[in-house]
Amino acid sequence: MTSTDHRWFVSRVTGSGERQFVFFATAVENAGSVLALHRFVECRIEVREEDGELVVRLAGRLAEPQVAALLEACSRTKKPPRLELDDLISADAMGIDALQRLELRGAQLIGLPTYLRLKLDAATRDRRR
Repeated sequence: MTSTDHRWFVSRVTGSGERQFVFFATAVENAGSVLALHRFVECRIEVREEDGELVVRLAGRLAEPQVAALLEACSRTKKPPRLELDDLISADAMGIDALQRLELRGAQLIGLPTYLRLKLDAATRDRRR
């Protein structure tokens, strides 16, 4: 029997004078009595301030377990953030919903892959019905 336990690893990174936080959303698989753990990073969320603007960079796969960390990262300021999404590979329904809510609140979605833009637009059309 295999179970997956989602855990958050948070570390502070200091770059060229900018405050930067990195959230790693990981899944740890435990295969019964086997002691070996397989770890992989599903989604990387980097937060930094740039010219007084909150910039959130996503890389990997945005899924339900990472949505809370994304929304928390984006709520650090009252001004809508800029999301850099060039390295976003995929998003499940909860991830698409979170991106949609952030965009509706004024967030800029920069570099969103075309197929994810199509999913986001379809979800917006469905929501209006």
